[in-house]
Amino acid sequence: LVTAGGGGGGGGGNPPPPPPGLLDDEDGRSGRDQYLEVPDGKLCYDLWWVDDNEKNPLMYLPCLNREKNEAKAANLRVWCRQKGHTYLAHDYYGVRRSSGDFADGTITRWVEDSIRIIEQVLEGRKAIVVGAGVGGWVGTVLASKRPDLVAALVGIAADPDFTVDLLEAQLPEETLRRIKEDGICNVEWGKTTYPISRKLLEDGRDNLVLRGDPGSLKIKCPVRLVHGIDDEEVPYETALRLASMISHNDVTVTLIKGSEHAMEDEEDFKKLRHAVEDALTNVYEYDLRTPASG
Repeated sequence: LVTAGGGGGGGGGNPPPPPPGLLDDEDGRSGRDQYLEVPDGKLCYDLWWVDDNEKNPLMYLPCLNREKNEAKAANLRVWCRQKGHTYLAHDYYGVRRSSGDFADGTITRWVEDSIRIIEQVLEGRKAIVVGAGVGGWVGTVLASKRPDLVAALVGIAADPDFTVDLLEAQLPEETLRRIKEDGICNVEWGKTTYPISRKLLEDGRDNLVLRGDPGSLKIKCPVRLVHGIDDEEVPYETALRLASMISHNDVTVTLIKGSEHAMEDEEDFKKLRHAVEDALTNVYEYDLRTPASG
């Protein structure tokens, strides 16, 4: 599905404010900047809790080195509070208020932490996992490893395998050498500068999902992928490759003409919310057809 709209960046496009009475601390569990203890530190998360097991919670996984309350997260948080869904987002290990050094952050670590968050904070409830950029990669690995925790997956400009297919394939040898020798190096990519670490590159090779035959990536839930045709960091063909690899038949790719990697314009937000709503609808339909599906 190709749609027009979107653009280079900027905020805006939030849905109307939530109805009165949805206060951050009304239930004693909701609020910003809460912490989950992990073996080597703490993970900082935002939570808006709804005590309703009939509605899947939504967990947002941010872009690389972006904090949990970036624009897409804020948009989804308002949507969840309007619709009565639990919402959770956390800072990755090594990012912002979470413990650790970003140089030690990896796909493996971020997947493991996401599992901890769902099991301990969301009490193991199956979540709609929405991942932007590297969050789309983390969510993909999470959905394949722990199908019992993921009700649906929504990828926003998802960049699976970018460490190999993009960075190692396109960065100058001198930059790759500096990453290897120094452990981390700032890299200009598209319109953004990212810290890229040796551990991230090495661990990326252990989490590749775009290899193998079509249908070989075992994901058992609805998947919605939204990508900008004018993405300056990750080619939209990545979304098509990922869709082809996923074993589940309920996979939809939406390409937005004029949209770039940030996907933070009003039309981008509309497409994002539509993808989440469509995924939820199909989760419910699947559960109705198969009562034991959980």
